[in-house]
Amino acid sequence: MAKLIHGLVNTNRQNHLLYGHSSLCPICQLEDETLPHVFTCSHPDAVANRQKRLEELYKDLENNGTPTKLIQAIQQGFSSQHPDPTSITTRALTAGSLYGPDAVLTTSFYEQVRHIG
Repeated sequence: MAKLIHGLVNTNRQNHLLYGHSSLCPICQLEDETLPHVFTCSHPDAVANRQKRLEELYKDLENNGTPTKLIQAIQQGFSSQHPDPTSITTRALTAGSLYGPDAVLTTSFYEQVRHIG
């Protein structure tokens, strides 16, 4: 997780620059394997793997007592990835709520969607 947060995940693009290895994605063999490509590769095996890992994440969050609204916001964030992060079409489930924790969650959701993507 720390490597993801800090952009230190080793990709074939980095291996190509450092060691001369192929920069292509090992699954689709169509594009350079960069961190954004890891999250968006459209090869069926990559899609299935991402879905499986997301389901594991949601189950772990639930088992660790993460509040339901937070899990729902995370699920929404992953399911509503938009090519334009400044788009106003992505709306937090808690948007418009005056309840304090919902307002914080809404703000965090928009910050993550707009700034991190």
